[in-house]
Amino acid sequence: MSDIPVIPDADTARQWAADELAKAPYQPHSESLLDKILGWVDDALNNLGNVGADLGAGRTVLAIAIIALVVAAVVFAVVGPMRRARRLAREHLVFEDDARTAAQMRESSKKAAADGQWRLAVLERYRAIVRSLEERDLIPERPGMTAHEAATEIARRFPDVRHLVGHASDVFDGIRYGNRDATAEDYEKMLSLDRALADRSVLTAARS
Repeated sequence: MSDIPVIPDADTARQWAADELAKAPYQPHSESLLDKILGWVDDALNNLGNVGADLGAGRTVLAIAIIALVVAAVVFAVVGPMRRARRLAREHLVFEDDARTAAQMRESSKKAAADGQWRLAVLERYRAIVRSLEERDLIPERPGMTAHEAATEIARRFPDVRHLVGHASDVFDGIRYGNRDATAEDYEKMLSLDRALADRSVLTAARS
């Protein structure tokens, strides 16, 4: 019996819709949208109640199920783009309109490291890695590329460093947009990755 789906009556369906749409994830959309959806559900269920006797019990249950499916579709349409927006917000851009060359970024990274500014040194070195590969047409240059998108492109071209560049992109995001502290070790690992990707032998192996 536990496998039999529950078909709500009109009052239950109305309450389910109100409870679901009142949750926080839906609130960034205008309140008028919430009111419209709830109003439509309320009108539909009220109209169904008025004609329920003529439809019969079976058709009434079917109509309630259809309304529930419509509500579920609306909920999916609303929350889907919001979840994607939240996901993209966690995947942060590498450059943010930064037009410097890889050489300039490397110089900035080197100076920051000399001053013990490990956060800046690590961030600038990762940017230099990505910009250098773009300059050599080894990965596509795309405005708005995130750290993980860049890592995916690099790993596709250089599969031998897939894990290293994946870790580097995690470090970049953690430092730039999270609460992660940078260390001299982080900088040395980023520097090693940069040097490896600049090595002709690595480029040759990746192309073969």
